Amino acid sequence: MDSIEKEQLIEARDYLKKLLLSINRVKLESFLSEFTEKFGIKCLINDLIFPSLQSIGKLWENGNLALSQVYMAGRLCEETVPHLFKEKKEISRDFPKIGIVNLEDHHPFGTQLLEIFLKTRNINPILYPEGITVEELYDKIIDDKIEILLISTLMLRSALKIKNLSQKLKKSNKHVKIIVGGAPFTFDPELWKKVDADAMGMNPFDILELITHQMEEEK
Repeated sequence: MDSIEKEQLIEARDYLKKLLLSINRVKLESFLSEFTEKFGIKCLINDLIFPSLQSIGKLWENGNLALSQVYMAGRLCEETVPHLFKEKKEISRDFPKIGIVNLEDHHPFGTQLLEIFLKTRNINPILYPEGITVEELYDKIIDDKIEILLISTLMLRSALKIKNLSQKLKKSNKHVKIIVGGAPFTFDPELWKKVDADAMGMNPFDILELITHQMEEEK
């Protein structure tokens, strides 16, 4: 695989955002396929799609995009990306129960992409509804016997509420590992510790490694 230059990557991200926001499915599929062929699936996910979707989310946060545009961008990726993985990879038959959630946020792209990625590894997480509150989420992860919870947030105020969930679980003696990600944690690399999370993941490949690490710790 070729390595990508910084200027190329900036141009590629700008072009991807343009295709996503204009809902140009044909050109999007062609562009992503060519990019993957040249630079590889890991570069596509980590360096192109994830940062581009975060940038789109930031535009919405600043009032420059409608939420429907953010939703469609995530939806297009959800429908397009799985076809770029040549084969599913077996990870473990004894995989823990994993939950994915946007905590008190209404953007879908972070969790959508993560769910897609995990499924290409034959991991089937439970995806919780967008905008769910701490109280609602607590009840669901207890009912579903979740062992690892992946939380994505776009807003800082949502990220700070993770601490309430973590403390609530600990008080109930529920051993749920919390891995966080999203814009607030990118801006403040120490934030995950402040909200009592167990780890922070910057992208899907990162998070897969963290999940595997958490599994090894439990052995």
